[in-house]
Amino acid sequence: MRHKREYQSFRYAVLILLLSSLIAYYTIGAVVCRYLKLDLNEVFWFSRLYNVVLSTFFITIVVKFSPISIDTNRLILFPAIAKKTSLYIAIQLFFFILCTIIYINISMHSHHICTNSILSYQISEKHYMAICVYILIDVYAVIGEEMVFRYLAINTLRPVLRSARSLIIVSSGLWMIMHTSLNVDLFIVGMFLAYCYIRTGYLSLCIFFHFVFNISVASQWVYILLSSNKIIDFSPFQYAATIFIILISSYHLCEYLLMCEKSGHTT
Repeated sequence: MRHKREYQSFRYAVLILLLSSLIAYYTIGAVVCRYLKLDLNEVFWFSRLYNVVLSTFFITIVVKFSPISIDTNRLILFPAIAKKTSLYIAIQLFFFILCTIIYINISMHSHHICTNSILSYQISEKHYMAICVYILIDVYAVIGEEMVFRYLAINTLRPVLRSARSLIIVSSGLWMIMHTSLNVDLFIVGMFLAYCYIRTGYLSLCIFFHFVFNISVASQWVYILLSSNKIIDFSPFQYAATIFIILISSYHLCEYLLMCEKSGHTT
C-alpha cells in the first residue's frame, strides 16, 4: 500500500532557501579555488569540508522545518518489497544497468559517469586516509541530498504537480542541476530514486541506492589504477560482475536486517 500523509507542513520558502543556498555554495567554492590557486590535494580537503558544511545546513533546515523527525523509521528501516513487482524489477535493473555502464567505462577507460580528477589524484597518490574521508563524507552528503531533493522537494511540490510522473521529472531535474551538470545519467538515476520514494515513502531506500551508485562509480578509478599497475588481473567483465553480486547481496542484507515489520509488502 502507498503511504498517505498530509503535506501542509511543507513550505515553498524552505525549498527556495535550500536551492538558493546551492547557488551561493558553488559561487563561493569557485571563487575560493580560483583565487587561492589551490593544488589538487588542497582542493580535495577544501571541497570535502565545504561539502560537510552544505550537508549540515541541508539536514538542519529539513529537520527543523519539516515533519521528518516524527517519522524516523522511514529514514532508517527498509520496506518489504514483494518479488515480481514493478519496483523490485526496477531495483534489479538499476543494479544491472549501473554495472553494465561500469563495465563499458573501464573497458574503454572512458569516464563517462565520473570525471572526478580530485578523487583520482588521491587514489593515484595512495592517500588512503583521504579516500576513507571521501567515503565517510559521501555518506553524510547523500543523506543531505536525499532529504532535500527527494523528501522535501517531492512533498513540497506534490500539491501543485500532483501526478507522480511530474514529481519524478521535476525533482530529478532539480537534482541534476544541483550537480551543475546536464548529465543524462544523473537525471535517470534521479528518476529512479524519486520513483522509489514515491512508491514506498521510505527515504532509506533512496539513501542506500544513492550511496551505492556513488561508491560504484568511484570504484572505477580504483580498478583502473590497480589494473594499470598490474596489482590485480581481473578482467573488466569479472570486476563488473563482482560489483553486481556485491550490490544485490548488500541490498538483500539491508532489507533483511532493517526491514520494517509493520510495513507489509509494497506492490
